Amino acid sequence: MNIVFATDNNYVVHLTASLASLISNNKNNDLNIIILHGGLTEVHQNNIMILKKLQINQKIDISFIDCTHLIHSYNQRGYISKAAMYRLYLPILLPNINKVLYIDPDTIIKEDLSSLYNEDISNYYVAGCRDLILVHLLRSIGKISFQGKRLSWEEYYQHLGLSYANMYHYVQSGVLVFNLEKIRYDNKANLMINLFAKYPSLVFHDQDILNIAFQGEMKLLDIRYNFYDPRNQLLHGNLGASEYSEYELAKYNPAIIHFTGGDKPWNFKKNYFLCYYKEYFKYLQLTAYKLPYTKLKLLLMLNNLRLCRRILFQIKETKKFVRFTILGVTITINWSKIFKWY
Repeated sequence: MNIVFATDNNYVVHLTASLASLISNNKNNDLNIIILHGGLTEVHQNNIMILKKLQINQKIDISFIDCTHLIHSYNQRGYISKAAMYRLYLPILLPNINKVLYIDPDTIIKEDLSSLYNEDISNYYVAGCRDLILVHLLRSIGKISFQGKRLSWEEYYQHLGLSYANMYHYVQSGVLVFNLEKIRYDNKANLMINLFAKYPSLVFHDQDILNIAFQGEMKLLDIRYNFYDPRNQLLHGNLGASEYSEYELAKYNPAIIHFTGGDKPWNFKKNYFLCYYKEYFKYLQLTAYKLPYTKLKLLLMLNNLRLCRRILFQIKETKKFVRFTILGVTITINWSKIFKWY
């Protein structure tokens, strides 16, 4: 299987955790792992190569492609780095490879990926999982700033040329199966790059570009192959019954866990809220960047205490009410009514 990751020096630690999970849970699959990077140091590259010691039955090849020269200017928005854009160049960077599975580095692979890799995409350019967070945003009343205008999410994507139907079949770019052969055969290799030059400040960067370039010709996969925890996205309120059911099934049986957004297992402020955050540390401990045993145990203990405190006792105050949650029982006192001033 040809598996591609993209990283920089800031994300390499998390990439190694993802690689450790990939190798550990694909023991019967030969892996050709390709790392796209922006000036990865020799020390980091060596620490990635050390992961080959985890191989059991499979053959593992790891190679590196320096992509620093590809992108000279990039308007970074939020936490998304320049490395995220490297996947747009895959048809050019890998001229002798016809099919690849691309995986973001902030992921943990839970199972054998051969069925995902062998997905028939002969009639598609790309296969990926529907982004339910965008479905939520499209149904919300929120607006975004783009090119000096305040637009609804539907208006934003209409402006970019995405049809209404394809908005609701928008694919999340963290896990993708690319049909590089078809992309090159149909002379689509430069389309993504041209869109990148035309729209340097898109909201979701490479993800928007991929969905615009290949709209209507992207195969949808079960979202268990790209499960993400949307706890801060207010996701559930705008999902239909079938969409919510799909999310819940993926939640209890994910094949790939994707820590999207700004909340990451290594951001300790609220990481104990995340689904499966302990899986990250489990595989990090197999890498050259593992935490000292006592430090890891202390971290997990503190997180358990923080979680228990939240479960046992919570208090929230606003100008209108105070809300207590004790042992799962919630009591709300609306003091704007009780203490009404005349």
